[in-house]
Amino acid sequence: MKKVISITFGFVGTVIGAGFASGKEILLYFGDTSFLSPLLAGLFMGVLAYVFCRIGTETNGNPYSFFGKFRKIFSFFVLISNFLIFSATLAGSEEILFLLFRRNGGAVLTAIATLLLVLLGKKNRLADTLPVAVIVLSLLVVLFRTEVILPQGKLSPLSCGLYAGMNMISGGFYLANASQDCDEKQCRRIALLSDILLSVLLETVYLLASPYEGNFPVIEAAKQAGTETFSYVVLYLSMLTTCTGTLTVLTKKEVKRSLGFTSLGLLFCCLGFSFFVKNVYPFIGTIGLILSIVCIARYIYVNFVQVSPALR
Repeated sequence: MKKVISITFGFVGTVIGAGFASGKEILLYFGDTSFLSPLLAGLFMGVLAYVFCRIGTETNGNPYSFFGKFRKIFSFFVLISNFLIFSATLAGSEEILFLLFRRNGGAVLTAIATLLLVLLGKKNRLADTLPVAVIVLSLLVVLFRTEVILPQGKLSPLSCGLYAGMNMISGGFYLANASQDCDEKQCRRIALLSDILLSVLLETVYLLASPYEGNFPVIEAAKQAGTETFSYVVLYLSMLTTCTGTLTVLTKKEVKRSLGFTSLGLLFCCLGFSFFVKNVYPFIGTIGLILSIVCIARYIYVNFVQVSPALR
């Protein structure tokens, strides 16, 4: 169970980055929809978590091999998407640290911290679980201290699918690598725990962000709750976990690749956080949804449709 918790929290930490914790990304996908939409997205992500865990166990942590001769195509899209998410998160860290300290250089500091965590950090369960636990508890504190108004729009399954797909293009491949030694029961537990955590987080952020606008609507809610400064810290912590997860997917902790992608990320992050959220995240969502559907279809075909050589 400790392994299940470690992998689950590492997965959740990978997907709750700048757009998620700020509320900007949540409003992009769920704005003007029902308050049930984030819960449905959490359910989708739980199902996908199970599929990617099983792919990881069946491929010994090398999910690209699952797609045979198309593995290079999948690898390319996963690489590009994770790089864009990494760059967007660096851009978000620049803005949030400037708001907190009124100093530039937040992206560079985050890049250095990410490199240290990826290349030098030892694998331990506390490093996976503690940041996410702090984020969850902190957001719930802000929620309980805020007057909540339930959004009354229509349920949007398409938005839920796009949001789940966008996050699984980074988190899913993180799971596939981390779960290579898991058995069936552990995969089910990871999926269930992921579903619960992500549903709670998605709903909490949506309820907090929905009355506000701007790049950081959750911060606006935190101001009303009297926890503004602490929320900046939590928001930055969310960005750091995503930077670490996406860079791990990009580089598999190889030094030269880590340095190269980090340098490129620092260049691309100059486009700004708003640019990535408005123009890049919808593209990643579409690509992620397509990849997720293909992964599910391929998993079903391999495990339930394809006739084994022994039965031919």
